[in-house]
Amino acid sequence: MYTTGTGGTTDHADFGQKGNDIYSDFLSGDLALTANGYNRYSSFAPLLVTVDNTYTRANYSAWRYYYRIIGSANKIIDALGGNDATITDSNKTTMGQAKAMRAYAYFYLTQLYIPEYNPTSKVLPLYINTDGDALEQSETQVVYAQMIDDLEQAATLLEGYSRAELFEVNEDVANTLLAYVYGSMDTNATDILARDLAEKL
Repeated sequence: MYTTGTGGTTDHADFGQKGNDIYSDFLSGDLALTANGYNRYSSFAPLLVTVDNTYTRANYSAWRYYYRIIGSANKIIDALGGNDATITDSNKTTMGQAKAMRAYAYFYLTQLYIPEYNPTSKVLPLYINTDGDALEQSETQVVYAQMIDDLEQAATLLEGYSRAELFEVNEDVANTLLAYVYGSMDTNATDILARDLAEKL
C-alpha cells in the first residue's frame, strides 16, 4: 500500500494509497488549482485525466493498484476456506482484515470510476475469489452489496481485536469504511434501521 510502482508504472507519483490520495485531492474540487503546472502533476492541474483515458494517472495506475489489493485479499480469503467459511479460531482476525481490505479497494474504485451512486448502472468487474476468469462489469448495487456484506462480516470477525500497529485493520476501521460506503449511497441511519426491520419481518 506504500510501495513505489504498485500502480504498475515508473511514475514518481505512483506510491500506493497516499499517491492515490494526492490524485483524488486534485480531482475533488477542494484544492485551489492556481497554476497550470504542478511538476509531476501537470496533467492533473487542467484535469486532463478526466477527459482523456490515455493518461495512466488515476486511470490505469489506480485501477491496477486497487485490483492488486483485491487480488491479494481474495487469495487470503480462499486460503481460509472461501467467502462462506465459518472461522472460529485465531484466523478470524486474518479473515476480517482481508474482507475489510477487499471492500476498501472496491469503495475507492467506485469513487474514482462513477460520478455518483446509481444502483442499476454498470461499474466494475466484481472478483470475490481467485478463479481468474475475466468478468464483465457488475451493477453498482451488486458491488455495493458486496462491500456492505464484507464490512459487516469484518466488523464481527474483528470484534474485540486490539491492533498492535496503526496500519492494521480492526473493528473500528471496518465500521468506518462501512460508514463511508453508506454515505456514498446517500444512506443514513434511519434508512439502515428501516432496512434491518424489513429483513426481520
